[in-house]
Amino acid sequence: MRDAVDTMAHRDFSVRLPVTAHDEMGSLSESFNFMAEALEREEALRKHLTSNIAHELRTPLSIMKANVEAILDGVIEDKDRGIKNIQAEVEKLISLVLGIEDITKAEASFFCQKRL
Repeated sequence: MRDAVDTMAHRDFSVRLPVTAHDEMGSLSESFNFMAEALEREEALRKHLTSNIAHELRTPLSIMKANVEAILDGVIEDKDRGIKNIQAEVEKLISLVLGIEDITKAEASFFCQKRL
């Protein structure tokens, strides 16, 4: 069991314990396996969320970069229009960051309540 805990401490949540008895140790092994499965699911969700966040941030940044380059290169002659496009993308980024902050606050609140 100690090896399994050490493995999990190094963020390898795939480790499982064999349940060979129906006593206290068997019950402990089942609880450990349940916890390991939950952590494995949470880690997969975290990775998926991180990937989605990166994509959502990359899109407005790419649009902003393209608009700045187009203004500097003279492709967009109406600079006000280009700046308004950039401003709209900045607003999207601000909204995304606020959403991330809300998730972080909600998680912190959830974990603080769990400790009580």
